[in-house]
Amino acid sequence: MLKKLAYKKTRQFIDPSVMNSVPCNVYVQKDGCSLAFESGYGVDLTLCEPLREGTAVRLSFDKVEGFELCLASDYQAYVAEQTRVRDQKRKAEEEQRKVKEAERQQKNLVFNQALNLPFSWGVDIKVRMSGLSQHSWGDGRSRSTVHHVRVLEEIRDGRFKRDAGDFLCGKDDSKHQGYTEVLTIEEASVSCQACLRAAKRFTQ
Repeated sequence: MLKKLAYKKTRQFIDPSVMNSVPCNVYVQKDGCSLAFESGYGVDLTLCEPLREGTAVRLSFDKVEGFELCLASDYQAYVAEQTRVRDQKRKAEEEQRKVKEAERQQKNLVFNQALNLPFSWGVDIKVRMSGLSQHSWGDGRSRSTVHHVRVLEEIRDGRFKRDAGDFLCGKDDSKHQGYTEVLTIEEASVSCQACLRAAKRFTQ
């Protein structure tokens, strides 16, 4: 908390130019109590307890409290501490985000590797027109969007056939496909139930 300096008004109505200048620094004059701008223009406030001549005092205004005075050095230290705390919090949040992201990716990797698919593949979504509107996230997703197995090479297993670019559950008939990039198996878990059922033939 900043230590506020007690003051008195030298007149009832403060010069409007002072109001227009805050927040700013003013400086203690020879008598130890009078305050003035760096230009020497006086401020209609005087300190109750004297300070050394030339001491910088921060002058601010609060709609409830009115004028507030504190040592400029205290204010600088306060701002520096607030910045340090804010940066420390941001850094801790970023570290926590990285940990959670690493945990999420590891979970995705374990789940997807368990599918044991013997071909090159990635994870992708079926782009929805509603997911590209200005009222959506703009990434082609809708509430019903799931993650599919995107087959990256031709598959021929008896009557089961898929071309490169198909979903494991079938052809991708979206007119807006190509908008997204295929994700790696760490980035998202397969959630399409049809793809998961199709994957069982390879798992078994």
